[in-house]
Amino acid sequence: MSTDTSSRTERRGDRVYAHSKPGAPYGAPGAQGQRPGAYLTGGNTGANGACQIRVVNKDLTEATYPDRYRLQVVNFDVVDENEDNINEPGEHLFVRNIKVQNIGMLPCKHGLCYVSDPQ
Repeated sequence: MSTDTSSRTERRGDRVYAHSKPGAPYGAPGAQGQRPGAYLTGGNTGANGACQIRVVNKDLTEATYPDRYRLQVVNFDVVDENEDNINEPGEHLFVRNIKVQNIGMLPCKHGLCYVSDPQ
């Protein structure tokens, strides 16, 4: 067995030259590694990490929060296309009046976290 052959073509003016280099044979396999002399175990558990979110406002005031905002859907309405309360095959359904609640630690400022409703 040998390694892959490499080849390329080169154009000079109106002539094309093909270059090929055959692969070399594989070398002899290396020696096997030795087993460790001592029994290996996992290391000690490290300290728990921490994360903070720092918000710098336009007026350069800062606030720090231990977690992000988390929006949870509280309520919504499903309305069928012709509003007859019958979901027929092929008919579009609309989700409206979506209400969300922020259960996270980061306040959700007005305009930052919103759900749009085209109605």
